Parts: sequence; structure tokens; C-alpha cells
Amino acid sequence: MTIPDYQSLMLPVLEIASKGETSIPLAERRIAAKFNL
Repeated sequence: MTIPDYQSLMLPVLEIASKGETSIPLAERRIAAKFNL
């Protein structure tokens, strides 16, 4: 798997942030799941 570019990485971050407050560990898990890491 290649390293995601800025736009590919920021979209899931912004989607998570748009849903309200979250913790960094929870955001990490969601982003990792999105990229199958």
C-alpha cells in the first residue's frame, strides 16, 4: 500500500471532526480502519 496523499488522508479526518468531539485514539482507529491498517 502506498502512503496516502494529503487529500486522501484529510477527508476521513474531516468526516470524523464533522460528527462532533472525538478523542485522538478513536480518530486513529477510524482512520486506520478506513485505510485497512
